[in-house]
Amino acid sequence: MTGINLKNWATPTRKNVIANFFKIGVILINQILLVPIYLKFWGVELYGDWIVLSAITSFFTMSDAGLNNVTINRFCIKFSQGELDECSSLIVNNYIFVFLTAISVTLLTIIVLILFDIRTILSLNVISSFEASAVIILLLLQVFIQMVSTISNSIYHAKGLASRATYFDNIARLFSGFGILAGIYCHFSLVMVVVLSSLPYLFSLVYKYFNSKILYDVGLTLQKADMALFKKVIRPSMSYLTFPIGNVFIFQVFSLILNKFLGPTLLVQFNTTRTMANFIRSIVQSIAHAVKPEFSMLYGLKNFVRLKLLLRKTILICLTCSILSSVAVLFFGDYIYQKWTYGKIPFDFVLVLLFCLTIVINSIWESSIIALTSTNNHTKVGLAYLFSCIIASTMAYLGALQWNNLYIIASCLIISDLIMAFFSVRESRKLIKNNN
Repeated sequence: MTGINLKNWATPTRKNVIANFFKIGVILINQILLVPIYLKFWGVELYGDWIVLSAITSFFTMSDAGLNNVTINRFCIKFSQGELDECSSLIVNNYIFVFLTAISVTLLTIIVLILFDIRTILSLNVISSFEASAVIILLLLQVFIQMVSTISNSIYHAKGLASRATYFDNIARLFSGFGILAGIYCHFSLVMVVVLSSLPYLFSLVYKYFNSKILYDVGLTLQKADMALFKKVIRPSMSYLTFPIGNVFIFQVFSLILNKFLGPTLLVQFNTTRTMANFIRSIVQSIAHAVKPEFSMLYGLKNFVRLKLLLRKTILICLTCSILSSVAVLFFGDYIYQKWTYGKIPFDFVLVLLFCLTIVINSIWESSIIALTSTNNHTKVGLAYLFSCIIASTMAYLGALQWNNLYIIASCLIISDLIMAFFSVRESRKLIKNNN
């Protein structure tokens, strides 16, 4: 049993691309179209508080230690090789780990919120300490609900149905955005807004669990838990942790630095501009991640000739898309930005140019690193990413401390992407060459 027919695999890949472009549309609604609504109904200060609270809870996305990602990759590889007993154990191990982690992290967070005044620590502008604590707990639970929901994605990926998982996850994300929108228009409290945004993820979790059982019934029993197997996957899982930790520095730490040194107005300007530029990044990621299941399967079947061709094609397409999209943003960005923010936030061409340059460089490593992350050979490049993010964040902090300049802080992002472009291309080529 091979688990996959390579002859027909191009069709699932095309479906993955289409599904990922649907994901872009959802991102457009949740990250782009909601921003002017935030600004209109909440104002800059409350929106700034929301950015900070979202940034804090984003720290917890790393609490599964990368196990979900490593499980999906190994599940695909082992499924292609017909090792179904190990596939079942991988899923059971993942559920146990995530549930135990969720309980531990939630209890620890509650204790911290009781002992410390979170409003003062985070320099919040409008929201009270009690409401901030409630929002953090609810957003934390939302993170773990999404994490549990992702576990069943292993089955969809291995069955050539990764596009189906993408649709399920992003339909939930879409309705989560609608929940936020409804809460804002009804003038609900921030706590109630978060509750409404969490419900779609809960429904998606339940539906995906039963739907995936039709494709492959794992049989969730403790007897299928395998500690020896868990030890095998925990190392690449822990090294995968370098990516979300790095993202914390690039996204959350940068936001905290800006909020501390430049205030909520420039924080919102920086984040809205980055959101507009990151729409390009989402296009690149959608293309690159569409071929991730194929990389895992080809690696399991040891088809390195096709892997090499796929890697080259992916890098070329992603780089071309990032360049063309960046040019379009530079030409039409002013008009889009003013309409998008209702003219409340000034358009800064230099800031947009810096972000676009970052995105173009980013596309090189976002596309090439797929060969490593999809095969659990990402340890070295993960450490390089963490190192590059720490360097960029440190320089941003020092730059803010010394010059208090928005452009200097934004320029520090380029450093991280330059380091990663070098390491990811080199390590991806080495992986294929050494196994060919």
